[in-house]
Amino acid sequence: GKAHPFRRLTTPEPSLIRGLRVSSLNQYLIILFKDRPFELWDINSFSLLYTFKPYSQVSALEWAVQEKSSSNTTTSMDPALILSSASSIMTDMLTRSSSQPQTGYDEEEDEVELLRPPTNISNNHPSTTYISEMFVFQSPEGVKVFQVKGTQVHPVDQQVDLGSGVITSLAWKNEIIVSSDTAGNLHCWLLDRFKKVQA
Repeated sequence: GKAHPFRRLTTPEPSLIRGLRVSSLNQYLIILFKDRPFELWDINSFSLLYTFKPYSQVSALEWAVQEKSSSNTTTSMDPALILSSASSIMTDMLTRSSSQPQTGYDEEEDEVELLRPPTNISNNHPSTTYISEMFVFQSPEGVKVFQVKGTQVHPVDQQVDLGSGVITSLAWKNEIIVSSDTAGNLHCWLLDRFKKVQA
């Protein structure tokens, strides 16, 4: 295989990289730092899309597990085909998010530093069609859910209660999000029932 650098630095890395998270459809990469906001990268164009400025203390982050449909859905815009299970709760979440203006964040309201994608992305990859993907993470402000499609990133208004402890790891598939915390507890949140099950 070929190696392609995502980050070219002329000075030493200002913060330790503590984690890498590739989306389940291999469209995006999230780089987690020790004490800096995490970054969202486009894998197809090797370009930095966004720096999540408010979130420099993220204890855990994970992408929702999903697969491409057996039929080629990369050109489909139907949210119901985005996730392999086509679960109603996930589709509802994506529908609510897609109803928001597709212009990115309101920087004053959400205090998110947006690094606009380079203008050559579409020229280098004119045939790339993106499928919506989602990720969840815990910050000091609580559990957050976001949707990503191409260069558009939006928060999803979805209640997720994973307890009051510091989350160390997350897993998300279909309508279930599971977390573990520093106290050794496992929490399971059912998105379709708005219900937490603790083990």
